[in-house]
Order: sequence, then C-alpha cells, then structure tokens
Amino acid sequence: MPVSESHTNAFVLTALSVSVGLFFALNGTFKLTPAISEDMHKILFAKVFPLNKQLGWKPKGKVYRKTVGSLEVVCGLLLALIPGPLKLISNVVLLLLMGLEFYTHCILKNDISRYSTSVTFALLLACRLVIYYQGYQRTKCSNVEKIKVAEREKSDTQKKED
Repeated sequence: MPVSESHTNAFVLTALSVSVGLFFALNGTFKLTPAISEDMHKILFAKVFPLNKQLGWKPKGKVYRKTVGSLEVVCGLLLALIPGPLKLISNVVLLLLMGLEFYTHCILKNDISRYSTSVTFALLLACRLVIYYQGYQRTKCSNVEKIKVAEREKSDTQKKED
C-alpha cells in the first residue's frame, strides 16, 4: 500500500519537530546551568547586543544568557511535545534566536565552526516552516474542493427537484 504525500509530510514534520525541539531544550539547559557544561555556561553574552544602538542599553550578560536559555528550553519543549499553533510560534521564536546568534558570531568575527550549528538549525527550522506551510496549503485547497463539490451536488439536487 503506497504512503500518501500528506502522511510523509506529517512524519517529516514530526521528526523535525521532536529532534530540533529536543536539541534546543538541551542547548538551553546548557546555558542555564553549569552542572552539565561549564564551557557553554561561561559563554559571554551581551558583548554584542543587536538592539544596543536602537534601545540605548545593553542587558547584563547573565540575564541575557538566562533569557536566551529559558526561551530555548521552553520553545524547544513546545516544538517537541505540544501540538497546535504553539509549535508554529515556538518555531518562529527559535528561528529569530538563531538569527540573533548568527548576528552575534558575525559581529565578533568568530570562526565559521563557532556558528555553523546556528546556521544548520536555522535551516532546519526554516525547512520545518516550509513543510508545515505546504501541508497547510494542501489542506486548505482540499477543503475548498470539498465545498465546491458539495455546492455542485446541492445545485444538481435542486435542479432535479424543479
């Protein structure tokens, strides 16, 4: 029995959601506690804050690190475990965080090995959004077709009664 394209999309979407979500939950945990990874915990945050010029302030490194770590944990778990529109919101938030991380590494002129992970996971998050949007459009078109068929059947029934 062949597998339909919608089932394949659903499987890929679920696999991406769980694996990427768990990665971000783990990565955020590294930023929140030194017990797991001392090196990740010590990374200096807020050296380069993207909105520094626009807002006129720079957050403290510890607060910035804990905020980013907390967002990664929460959004990662939402992406991995919770169905519905919260997945889409957490996907977008994580994609924005990856953009922020990429910006930070570029401004600091870090080696590509330092930010290759953020680029890779940003691409995975973008792929997840594309697959979600394709499934959404397919469902929307399918529902429109069903409505048109129902309207045709209704008008055919009314013509026969007349």
